[in-house]
Amino acid sequence: MKILHTADWHLGKSFNNYQLLEEQAKMLEKLTQIIEAQKPDVVLLAGDIYDRSVPPANAVKVFDETISKIILELKTPLIAIAGNHDSPERIGFGAGLLQKQGLHISGSIELPIRPIILSDEFGEIYFYAIPYTEPETLRYLSKNDDIKTHQDVFDWILSQIKAQHPTGKRAVLVGHAYISEAEGNDSESERTLLVGGAAHVRADTFEFFDYVALGHLHRPLSFLGEKVKYAGSLMKYSFSEAPYAKSVLMLEMNAKGTFTHERILLKPSKEVHRVKGEIEDKKFRLTETKLDIQKEDFLEVSLQNEEIVPNAMQIIQREYPNAMVLRWPELPKITSKSRLTTEQVVSMSEFELFQDFYTFFTKKELDKPKKEVITKVITQINKENN
Repeated sequence: MKILHTADWHLGKSFNNYQLLEEQAKMLEKLTQIIEAQKPDVVLLAGDIYDRSVPPANAVKVFDETISKIILELKTPLIAIAGNHDSPERIGFGAGLLQKQGLHISGSIELPIRPIILSDEFGEIYFYAIPYTEPETLRYLSKNDDIKTHQDVFDWILSQIKAQHPTGKRAVLVGHAYISEAEGNDSESERTLLVGGAAHVRADTFEFFDYVALGHLHRPLSFLGEKVKYAGSLMKYSFSEAPYAKSVLMLEMNAKGTFTHERILLKPSKEVHRVKGEIEDKKFRLTETKLDIQKEDFLEVSLQNEEIVPNAMQIIQREYPNAMVLRWPELPKITSKSRLTTEQVVSMSEFELFQDFYTFFTKKELDKPKKEVITKVITQINKENN
């Protein structure tokens, strides 16, 4: 069976106040082109369909048009779940009516857990679609007071699946979780599930399954001998994701449940870059030439000028209108060791104090012209104060 795994579309998301829906629609068009060319037997969408629980109407329209294309035109079943950004009620609305068309969408956990069964030439594959579920929600539904963390959630759910799953049948789980071994691989655009380690789930929790299609983390990652995978997000939603290409996963599963996989890249119309540059004569130029940067790309600029440049962002945006973030070189941290003592301050002249300040922050000595300017300024101030 050919399986396409995607996740974290975040439809309706803004990027530093730039509305991304038009770019997202273009990426989803590329995704449907991949589906048309590759002809998978099923598409798995592992949560965070929308960016917020009440999505804008135009984001709902884009989702509707995309799934209509996948299901009705391309005749490809779609299994989708709600993520932590989604509203379970909105995601799950009308799900029962759409199953006959090939849309299996799960907004809220339902008990008992029922698989979606699809078949290939080797027999049946049981797909378990587990939407994002808060521990307190499952604690109430299961009447199990011991469920307090996300690890507890999946331990309990898997105990129910194992008890009912037919021996010898292949099993695939679609979920939305934070694998504990992935800590440190999250990005600035991901919303924390719970404070501390209560959000984490161990990768070995999913040993039972032949494949686990996860959403939540925006980088493509693999665990447990590559049987547990994050597809990554549809697009780059923060500058921390700039180095990582976006993709979908295409798998081919054989009769034994083992599989081969391929990452298929998704090329955006506007890329995301972290760049360095300088402003000279009110013109901005990049100091890095290795990156292929287009005029309309989204930029976070680290400005290398040693002195503050008035209206720097306006100057940069003349060349790159979608420059969004401006950073200056980091200043040295002031510690107890770097502070002057009271005795030192009292014993130093105004000129010596300024020279010490300048050298500390710039790591350079005052040159002769700067010394002359500072001397004139100090003299003028002292004259006015006397």
